[in-house]
Amino acid sequence: MKRILSALFLLCILLTLASCGYHQAGSVPEFYISDAVFTTERVTLCEAEDALGAPYALNKELEITEYNGTVYAFEPKVPMADREQCIRETEAILREIGTDRKIRINIYALGTYDSTFIEEGAVYTYQQNWKSPGYVSALLYGIFGEYCHYGTIFGYANYLCAELYDVPFEVCGDDWTYEGDQNALDLNLLCFRPEFVSGEDIQSVTQISNTFVSEYIETNGSSGLHELLEMSASPNTVNGFNSVLSDFYAANGIGHTPTELLYRLGGRGYDYIVKCEYATMYIEKNWFDANMDLCPYTYEGFLHQCYADTRQFFDINVKQMGQYQSLFGLESYDNDLDIYFSNARGNRSYYQAAPHAICLQNTGSFTHEYIHALTNKHLGFTSDYTIHKGWNSEGLAEYFCHKYDYYGNAMCSVDYNSLPEDRSRYRYVHEYREKLGRDIDMSVDYAEIMHIATYAKNYDDPNDGGGYEPGASFIGYLISRFGEEKVIEIICKTHDFGEFTYEELVADWQAFIQENYSGYSKVK
Repeated sequence: MKRILSALFLLCILLTLASCGYHQAGSVPEFYISDAVFTTERVTLCEAEDALGAPYALNKELEITEYNGTVYAFEPKVPMADREQCIRETEAILREIGTDRKIRINIYALGTYDSTFIEEGAVYTYQQNWKSPGYVSALLYGIFGEYCHYGTIFGYANYLCAELYDVPFEVCGDDWTYEGDQNALDLNLLCFRPEFVSGEDIQSVTQISNTFVSEYIETNGSSGLHELLEMSASPNTVNGFNSVLSDFYAANGIGHTPTELLYRLGGRGYDYIVKCEYATMYIEKNWFDANMDLCPYTYEGFLHQCYADTRQFFDINVKQMGQYQSLFGLESYDNDLDIYFSNARGNRSYYQAAPHAICLQNTGSFTHEYIHALTNKHLGFTSDYTIHKGWNSEGLAEYFCHKYDYYGNAMCSVDYNSLPEDRSRYRYVHEYREKLGRDIDMSVDYAEIMHIATYAKNYDDPNDGGGYEPGASFIGYLISRFGEEKVIEIICKTHDFGEFTYEELVADWQAFIQENYSGYSKVK
């Protein structure tokens, strides 16, 4: 009887403490919007702030409050009831996650901003269902990093929603197989979008993501999953994450090597953003390959549909960027490079030293502009041979861009082989094709094409025509004389021709062109 009375007395104490606002350690007081104090602040959302003019920016006054260390900012048009629900559900999710990391959440009214963008712990999104996996995913990105692996983020969001809101959580069976597009097993952002994979693939990869997350939490706990998310968010550690994902696939009888590229949400201005160890690539929503009719590998909608083609494009170019870094052997290079796939910033592709960024209008310009980015700071010639559109800048990029260029070589080959025969200015191209007895292949014929064009177009200075063809021809001549490694060393490191003067080498190059290519027709 005494035990019962003691228990009842203890219960009364606990109820009294609770009614006075006492909470157990780690719990958070219930939020009421009437208790919130809002201040007004002008907030700028600039998608890719360091861009050559961001494609989308929004500057609005937001009403800001803070609760339990999390900053909430609302557009004034967002009703108080919606704000209260947003904060209540967000706090519930944060408690369930069990981390003390703080984020800033910016909520816009529908019609003002209808996308989601996450950058450095700040979430920019819109009024929505605060209990949805979409909103929970945005919170997770804000906490663990905007480049976190999408499949793991989404699977974790589904897992949390199931825990909190008793909604279905679909996972694969004990003995499951996958017969869809194997590339979709990357489980990144694009693998959950109907433009890039089929509806059946999306349904399957959702279940696979849920299974991966639930099994990992069961084995390693939530803290282990948090560490895995962080590992997935950096080019320096993503291979560790990929190893875990590959082991998960292998345990289920699937052999798949996940991509090393990181994908993130693009907001309103970008379709998506891709990061690798060499660069960050921003694909604008309206981007198209301006030369898609020439390249056999591109088409209308390229990089906006078909994940297999999109993955191949980025995988190939990332590999090529590594090959060029190795080729030029530069001791110091700034890999903090931005590459903007944009048709709205001029009528050509170009590299701009400040802010160390490339603007691309077509896939065939990728390696040419990358060589500019790679070598720009290392070109030290003086007088008339500076870095500005000279033989050692444009000629260097034009010559070496064909060494490793899957897309550019394909585009240029189509271009050369489709030139009309009835125009005298293209006669030298058709004469060269006749000599070869086959179509021109720029991956092997580029040096000869530059030499022939130099003769046919009456160039006698490596800097003529902006230094493109004659500059490439001059570099090709120097390589034939001194070797590739020595020429790269001269251009990018020593800036010294040794016992020869520049004028002597130009004269020898002119004689070389005359002796070997004078049989071709001149352009009239």
